[in-house]
Amino acid sequence: MKIAYMILVHEYEKNVKFLINHLLEDEEAELFIHVDKTVSIEPFYVAHDRVHYIMNCARERQSPFAMNKLRLRPLTNAHYIRKKRKRVTWGGYSMIDATFVLIGAARLCNPDYYCLLSGRDFLIKDPLEWKNMLSASYPFSYIDGGKIVDRWTARGLDRVHFHFFYLFKNKKAAYYQNRIVRRVGHLIGYERKMPYGLVPYCGSQWWTISDRHMHLIFRYLYSHKKYVRFYHTVGIPDEQFFQTILYNSHLKSELINRSQTYVFWINGFVKEFTPKDAAELEDKEYVFARKIKYEDTELQEMMAQQWK
Repeated sequence: MKIAYMILVHEYEKNVKFLINHLLEDEEAELFIHVDKTVSIEPFYVAHDRVHYIMNCARERQSPFAMNKLRLRPLTNAHYIRKKRKRVTWGGYSMIDATFVLIGAARLCNPDYYCLLSGRDFLIKDPLEWKNMLSASYPFSYIDGGKIVDRWTARGLDRVHFHFFYLFKNKKAAYYQNRIVRRVGHLIGYERKMPYGLVPYCGSQWWTISDRHMHLIFRYLYSHKKYVRFYHTVGIPDEQFFQTILYNSHLKSELINRSQTYVFWINGFVKEFTPKDAAELEDKEYVFARKIKYEDTELQEMMAQQWK
């Protein structure tokens, strides 16, 4: 059972290094790391004999469903994307672009599962235990999803009905931009429809998708190019893009409706975990949690003691 861990990174290099080293305890695992274009990649490097720095990545304007033209070095298990890194803006399609850079690279190692993580995620369970869970549940995928109208209410449909253009990395600036778009959209009475008659779904950005379902996604994108164009101007597409394809598909019965990553929301904001939360996290039926609050490894080390 081979798992491709794909990590989206823009901060917290100590946590990223700790996460990489512990995921490499699974000798079959392959890691792919995308560091945001706006920050230096060097601080995130891990000194490890199984680490490789990818020099040639996909072309800038390559279609998202095309295979990345790069080579993976044999006998290495962690690969940094060095060229054609993306500048990711909060809530924008650039997050999907960066995700497809990782997927394109990961496809070359023919994994059984693709697991998407953040640089502020940390392990709360043994990665080898997670591997055994996936082996037992293959080819089922772990992807949290529900209809937007049920999860986000009718107001949440604004994210697909109106055109959103995220230009800022700052979340607060993007929030006020959202409000302007919504007000203008409601004022003029404009509302666009979902392509191909799809029902819009939403859920956690962090998922673990089997190769069977990833192949389905690529086949769908190849024959439904309007879908990609539509989602370029959807609000927060990273929480909808993959859910909408899979939960509208004939394989939706093979989806486990939950994420592998524990996230706790407080008044619209994600809780940031500290060492004081270790006991609480030990009881969670998840493999990862986010977000880590401090740029150190105290909490991660406390959690790792469970399986050492």
